[in-house]
Parts: sequence; structure tokens; C-alpha cells
Amino acid sequence: MRQNVKRTIAFAETVAMIATLTVGITFGNATQVKADITSRTNNIHIDTSIPISSQGETVGYEFTVEKDGYYMLYTQGEDDTYGTLYVKEGTTWKELIHDDDGDDGDSNNFLLTATLYKDKEYKIDVREYDNNNFSTELFATEYTPIINGVNCSSNVYARVGDTVELKTYAEDQYGNYIEDLGDLGITYRWYMEDDETSKIDELGTGSSYTVNNVTEHIFNEVTYKVDWRYGEYNDTLEFYIYDIEYSYKINSDNSGNIYASQGESVSLNIKVENYKKEEVDPDEEGITCTWYKCNDDERKEIGKGKSYTIDSVEQNDLYDEDSNIRYRCIIKKNDKFIDATTFYIYDRVYAYETQSIWIRTMAGQSCILEANVANAETYNEVNPANEGITVKWYKYTGKRYYDSGNDDYYYEYGDPVEVSSDGFILLNNLSEKDFYRNGDTSTYWTYAIYKNGKKIDESDAHISKEDADFSGVTEMKVVYANEGSSATLVPDVYENGTKVSFNKNYICEWSNEKDENLGTKLVYDISNVTATNIYSYQNPVSYYCDVYKVSYDGDGEYRERIGYTRFIIVRGNSQINHPNQPNQSGQPTTLPGQNNVTTPTTNNTVGNAAKDATIKETVKGNVLKAGKESIKISIKKIAKAKGYQVQVSTSKKFKKKVTITKLTKKNSIVIKKLKKKKQYFVRTRSYTIVKKKKKFGKWSKVKAIKTK
Repeated sequence: MRQNVKRTIAFAETVAMIATLTVGITFGNATQVKADITSRTNNIHIDTSIPISSQGETVGYEFTVEKDGYYMLYTQGEDDTYGTLYVKEGTTWKELIHDDDGDDGDSNNFLLTATLYKDKEYKIDVREYDNNNFSTELFATEYTPIINGVNCSSNVYARVGDTVELKTYAEDQYGNYIEDLGDLGITYRWYMEDDETSKIDELGTGSSYTVNNVTEHIFNEVTYKVDWRYGEYNDTLEFYIYDIEYSYKINSDNSGNIYASQGESVSLNIKVENYKKEEVDPDEEGITCTWYKCNDDERKEIGKGKSYTIDSVEQNDLYDEDSNIRYRCIIKKNDKFIDATTFYIYDRVYAYETQSIWIRTMAGQSCILEANVANAETYNEVNPANEGITVKWYKYTGKRYYDSGNDDYYYEYGDPVEVSSDGFILLNNLSEKDFYRNGDTSTYWTYAIYKNGKKIDESDAHISKEDADFSGVTEMKVVYANEGSSATLVPDVYENGTKVSFNKNYICEWSNEKDENLGTKLVYDISNVTATNIYSYQNPVSYYCDVYKVSYDGDGEYRERIGYTRFIIVRGNSQINHPNQPNQSGQPTTLPGQNNVTTPTTNNTVGNAAKDATIKETVKGNVLKAGKESIKISIKKIAKAKGYQVQVSTSKKFKKKVTITKLTKKNSIVIKKLKKKKQYFVRTRSYTIVKKKKKFGKWSKVKAIKTK
């Protein structure tokens, strides 16, 4: 089996095994070597490597295959490569698939799979991920797909009288979608449903179906469906054909939440995109853009065009829960509604938001729950005490019930109980009843922030119990001490759920809140505790240790990291129940004496410490895939991110209790145990780690999807 390959672009070094007529072109300080594309195509054997070396630019190959089949293209090497596969349509190269690091997200080498046809031309572009110099080997081979499912692009666009092909794609073992050549063992049954007549027509079999002579009726009333089956797996896919004439969307850079001060000028802007997501001029497309100012009682037209400017923001322009003032832009064509977007203008004085809190620990431990407040415009973490913000904490207690109709359990919570009006709460000697969704009981906490007596935002906090066979160290440990006394910081280590002795089989790397290195030692001793060592919300001083288990073999010492612990020192006095004294388990207590601690300088506040560390790049291009009671979220990689936070909610503003928050270090995650055929809203953001704390970037645009 041979594959035809011809080189189109390379830099600096000629690729071995490709004999072409070349011409030199000056490109900066390098010489670009370009193949004479009029020369004959050279053959290269399948499974034979092509060495590639490039000075920071893309290397491309045009190629054909001698038979229809399933093909894999991948690199092998130390450099982080990025590959993009194209197919030629007329004179244009259309992207089929791209990849950065194979299937697992940990490899440096890309891996692409696709169905390729002998009568088509293809191109593979290879580059280093960050456009640096690189050297690698490119391989091409046939492979045998293992099918994990079937999917489709549900939205199809056409004009009246067009012919369109509805196509399905099989998901292979690498998570890529390939076209079925009829030999994958998948069966298909096509049919159409007419909403107007309630008629169902059988259409045929095969991996695709062609609709001839599209009509207005099809746009408005017809859904095409295909039932597929592969072994024990089966599902139904739906196709909707939309009229290109009216397939536009509003893409607004600043729709949603806008922050302004009274007297400030604010401009509201929209962009109109066609079905290809290309920006268009509304006037040239015959689209009218109309602006309205709305509240719960009325909607008043205020202008037309792609933008609307408020010259001087007044109180009655600002949104709050009572006024519900909002600005709305509606686009129409031929007086037919197409799309709309809404703007909310918030008073910058109250531009703050809260974040959910998750802590994992063991029974018998103590922990502190801290309000996590950020500036809603900059996303920088701030200290509420320095912003004139009051924080109130509430406790919810729930009991588990069985729902026989859905064969599932659910928790029902009573009214919240206010437990603190500080920025934090201290929970002592946690018991089984204090953990979130632990058997028949469930406990979680919420906190709300207020300024000038006005409620701004609220979020929840959960304490989850580590697994029964947990091995490692707890995330947080509270140590009690007074000024003038000594304190010894010792991590709590667990093996298979049991606390074990901390001895010389372990070692710790210590640091403080400023990420200053405090040395490598077994424990950390503070001989004379001062106010600067003691935690307060104004001065959230902490100590961190990375814990390693030490072993020895013939090659010497080996250290295995088992986790890290954050230590917090609080004053020990009669107001606090020590873990070794009788107390009401989990009783929330505000830390005593916090007002006696000197507030640190501005450079040491939480908000300023995080200011320069936040990733400013917003996650874009999230891909959502609906499953049965689940959603798969694929996230476009951000180079400096350590991971991503994902939120899935039944509320577009993510304020309802049915909001799921997950962290992942991979570029995809599946959210399970959702409701059937329910609409959910999804957003994601990246994070990095600074001083052992997560610093989050901006939220992505919200996308909606309905589960199966």
C-alpha cells in the first residue's frame, strides 16, 4: 500500500525521502524551501516516517490515497507538535480535524484519524505548538476503528430548492469522528416527522440521507431523524434544516453584565454573524436592529442600529432585582424575528461576585470556610473587609429521601440558619453529619455579601469527606496558639482511611502565604507566636507544606509527593472548642480577636497578591455534546492554564441550587446524573496556581444544551 505525498512548504532543512524541484525564497533570516507543485507526485510507503525540521513555521504536505479507508496521521518526537488536516474543495482547503496531543492530553505528539477518499486531495500541516523550532517524525498509516458511538451536526443550512446531505459520523477510540464506509457494523434507520401533520415517513438506511428540493415547509415543520445501533449501543439523532436567508445570530462583545458609574457614558454594541459565524453588515443583509429599554411592566423603543449609547448613566438605567431595568436589541429581516440579546448595566459600586467553595477532609478535623470574593470586572480576588463588604454565613441541613418514580435519591433541605456575619467560619472537630451528601444527611453552607445594606451576590460552600480508602494528607489543618506561646505544624497523614504516625518516612517542603521558601524539614516550629502568625480575614496568613513519602532503593533516595496541607493558626482561648475537648460537633464559631490584629499593608492583601497572576485569556470555542442524562464538554486549550473550572446549571445566571461546579486538568469532562431532556447552561474558565491558590480567568460565553 502506498500513499502519494508532495511537500508544499518547509523551512531550513530539506525533508529526507522527498525528491522535488525546489526554489529558494528569502524569509527573514531563514531560507524558505518550496516544492515545485507542478512536478510529479512522489510516492512514500505507509508506516514509513518523514523526518521534519523547521525554524518556527508550519510544514505542509499535500497528498492523496490510493483507496478509500480509515487513516491515522501522527508524529513521534520530543517536541510539542500541532497537526491540522484539510480536504480540498474546489480551490479552497477546508479543515477536517486538528489535534495537539493525541487522545490522553498528556502526550506532546498529535494524532489525527479520518476517513479519506481516493478521489480527493488532502493536506496535513505540522507545527510546534507555540510556533518554536522543532524536529519530529510524521507517520501515516491505515487503522481499524473501534466505535464508541455515533453523532452528527444537527443544524443544516440551505435555501429553497437546494439539495442537502444529512451525514452521521462514528466516534472512534481516539475521540475523533470518522465517516462510515459501510463496514463498521453500524445499522441506520432514517425517517422524517412532520410537526404540522404529525405524519412519520420512513426514508431508508445508510450512514447518510439526501434531501432533494428543500421547501419552506421543511424549514418550519420537518425534523429528520436516524436511529442507529451498534451492538448493545443505540440512540436517535435529529437534523434540522434552516433557511440561510434568516440564519443569523447576534454575537455581542459586551452583552450580559456591564458595570458603570453614574454619570458615565456607556456604549452597547452588537455584531451580527451569519450561519458560518462570519460577521456581516446588517444593512447589507437587509437586517434591522432595534433597541429597547425594558422593565417588568413595559418595553420602550429607544433607537436603531448596531450600537446604542447612554450619554450619562442615571440611577434609573441601572439593573437590580427590584427595578429589573435592562436594554434589549432585537434583529429582524423582512419583519421576521431572528435573534435578540439583553444588556444589564450594574452599578460599579457593587461590582463584586462570589465563588463556590469546596473542601475535602476527614472526620475529626477542623477547617475554616472563607468567603471568596472577586471584582466582577477584573476577576481579581479582593478582601471584603477592605472593600466595605459585609459577609453573612448560613447553614443548610438536609435529609435524604427515595424517589420511587425515578428510582433515585434526593435531599430536601430546611430553611437556612444564619451562623456568622464575618468573612469566615471556623468548624471544629467535624463529624459525619457535617459532610455534604453523606448517607442519609447532608450539610452545606452559603454566604452572601452586602454593601451599604444591599445584597450583591451569594454562593455555597461544601465540605466533602475523603473516600474510605483515602491515602494522603488533608488539605487544611487548624492549629491553636496564643501570642508568646510556641506552635508546631505537623501534617496529618492517612493510609487507606486510617491516620498514621508522621515519622522520618516523610519529609516536607515548607512555604508561607507569600510563597517564600521556609526550608525542607519534617515539621515546622514557631518558637514565639506573634500576631503576625495568627490568621484573620484581614490578614489571611497561612503556612503550606508539600508532603513527600521517602523510600530507598539501589539508586538511592526516592520521594513520592502525596499532597499538601495548608496550616492556619488561630488563637486558642475559651471561645474556641479545641479538637481534643468535648464540643458540639461542627458548631460554627467566628475567630475571636480578629479585630485586634493589625491589617497588613496593601501589598499583602489577597486582591493585590492575585492581581498579576490571573489568566486574562478567556476560554473560547467550547464544544458541547449531549448524552443520556449527561453532557460532554470539550474545552479549547489555553497554554498557561493549570486546569479548568466548569459550571453546568439550569439557570442562565448560575444562581439556582441546581448548579454543578467541577474542576478538571484535562481538556474534556463529562457531567453525569443530569435530568433527562432538560436544558442546561454551561460555562468554563481556566485557572493557574499562585501561592498554592487557584487564580481564575474570565468565564467563557454561556452555551445552552439539552440532554437526551
